Amino acid sequence: VEIRVDSGIINKWEKIWRLEKKWKTGSFKVINLEETNKKKIYILFGPKGSGKSYIGTIIEKHFDVKFLKVEKLIIDYCHKNKIDDYVLEKHGFPLEEQALDNILLKENSVCFEATGSSIYLNEHLERLRSKYKLFLIKIHCPLEICYYRIAQRDQTEQIPVSDSRVRAINEKASRVVLDWDLEIDNSGPALIQDIILQFKGIWRASDKI
Repeated sequence: VEIRVDSGIINKWEKIWRLEKKWKTGSFKVINLEETNKKKIYILFGPKGSGKSYIGTIIEKHFDVKFLKVEKLIIDYCHKNKIDDYVLEKHGFPLEEQALDNILLKENSVCFEATGSSIYLNEHLERLRSKYKLFLIKIHCPLEICYYRIAQRDQTEQIPVSDSRVRAINEKASRVVLDWDLEIDNSGPALIQDIILQFKGIWRASDKI
């Protein structure tokens, strides 16, 4: 449940606030919309194995942008709460949104990764867009290269899914079409300096908005 009120009614404040029910505790938090609308979220879209974490780590290192590793967030949550079901629609989006809110209480911008394969994607984006400025970045990589990288990487840092499930997710992810603010070809993979140069353009542009 979300309630928008004129904060002038509350202690005669002069800003618009959002009362947002916390998904976990059932309590309410008050978010200053005028402040959060200045905050920026950069979302890296691409199939599993396309290099989203690689690019996100580079962005965090070279820009004033916090990188949120969503898969690690979900894995840690499920382990802590002794949950074996790693269904993203059930645990991922509310957990992700809460983590983004917490980060952006302190930071001006954050970056996170997504395949874009969920049927709840548009709903999730609209919720985030109601509070923050979103910038959508597409990571391109041939699926066969993605599968090779998946086989080579540390599986303990990934949500455990079957090979058939990975292929189903990646097929959907490869067909996601949104209004991209930036597209990066990570087939190579992309060189660090090229990623920095490409992201610098969108980063500078976002500061002027």
